[in-house]
Amino acid sequence: MLNGGLFYFSLSLILIGAQPVNQTELPVVLVGNLFFSSSFLLRGTRSLRSERDVENLIGRILDKYADAGFPFSRVRPKYAGLPDSLPTLRLAVEEGPRVRIADYIFRIRGKTNPQTLKKWTRVRTDEYFSRRELERVKRRIARSGLYKEIRDQILRRGDEYYLRLDLGEEPSDFITAGGSLTQTDGDFFGMLDSRNLLGEIRELHAQYEYRKLFRLQYADPILIAPLELSLDFAIATYDSARLVNINGRLSAPVTESFRISILSGREMVSYSDPDRTGYQSSLVGLGLEFRPESDFIRTAQVCNIEYLFRTAARIKFQYDGQFDFLHLMIKPHFWWTRTDQFEYFDYFRIGGSRTIRGYLEEEIIAREIFWVNNEYKKYLFYPLFDFAFADGRFYYAYGLGLDVRTSLGNAALALVWPRDGDWRDGKLHFFIEKGF
Repeated sequence: MLNGGLFYFSLSLILIGAQPVNQTELPVVLVGNLFFSSSFLLRGTRSLRSERDVENLIGRILDKYADAGFPFSRVRPKYAGLPDSLPTLRLAVEEGPRVRIADYIFRIRGKTNPQTLKKWTRVRTDEYFSRRELERVKRRIARSGLYKEIRDQILRRGDEYYLRLDLGEEPSDFITAGGSLTQTDGDFFGMLDSRNLLGEIRELHAQYEYRKLFRLQYADPILIAPLELSLDFAIATYDSARLVNINGRLSAPVTESFRISILSGREMVSYSDPDRTGYQSSLVGLGLEFRPESDFIRTAQVCNIEYLFRTAARIKFQYDGQFDFLHLMIKPHFWWTRTDQFEYFDYFRIGGSRTIRGYLEEEIIAREIFWVNNEYKKYLFYPLFDFAFADGRFYYAYGLGLDVRTSLGNAALALVWPRDGDWRDGKLHFFIEKGF
């Protein structure tokens, strides 16, 4: 067994001699490198004028070896030369063995099935070790939000090498309650979420709004991996109108950050009013999802377009984005629908804790809506500002938010005032979440 926590490049920056790197460019000599030529390892090296430049050069050399299957390579620098002459930087390369990873071993402190996780991460076995491939697997695991303390280690058993990942699980099942309150009215909803159903990385989401909405969603990224299958069933009731929506979505990864999906489903609308006629129509759709990796900014961009086949055909377009930079969070949205004859459920309904705060749930009804949520979460109490353009009318709201995270659960509160409202028109929006 080889321990060392897969410290795949052992950076031994031992500077022998008392002479520091000065501001004069140093010549470099590589010795001991057999797999790569010196010209390849030094490619892109401009000048070495400081110890930081030397460290960066050694890091690039070790990265090249780690990506080619040499996780245990070392580089030992030494300065050689007379005291009164320009020294030469001598880099002694110890390549170590070239490692072929026979398999991945997942050791999980939780309920996840290791074989399911292996299939979901799409690990590549019986290939030479690659630092980039390992980082890809670790990023995919980290982005799921299901795991913490991701540690890696190379194990040797006989003549074969294995890559072991040790994972600790985060809570993946949640009960959430939320809503909006005024002095005289209120709207409430409840949700039950499982993001790792039965330890199989499948998702189940149930949502209920009193006398208004019941929704059940299921996502399976394992059954036909790398494709992901999602099912959505919803019943919405408003006064005399009822909507039943059943659809399925199939999404495929184009890259690690970009996915494309197709949608097919059925929309059924009925009215208790005998003078109004409902319909049952099929719909199709296309979706794009972009979640690039960056240490500087976190972002997510999701676009969906749907076409409903009925006598007065309908097109819906929805864009939902998020930009998280330092403590600033910006969430732009644009929803648009067109049809020759608008039915009750063709309109968008926004307002409340999950869309435009400062208004009651679904207070704003429109055919075309653009809105942005803005938060600056540097302080315990953070400012927030939402604004929207709905069918040509301008809305905005402002207020303060507070997020509280404890071992017992999480809560978010926001006290927000709408446009042209006085202090009595403020809305209290809240979320209470318990993970287990």
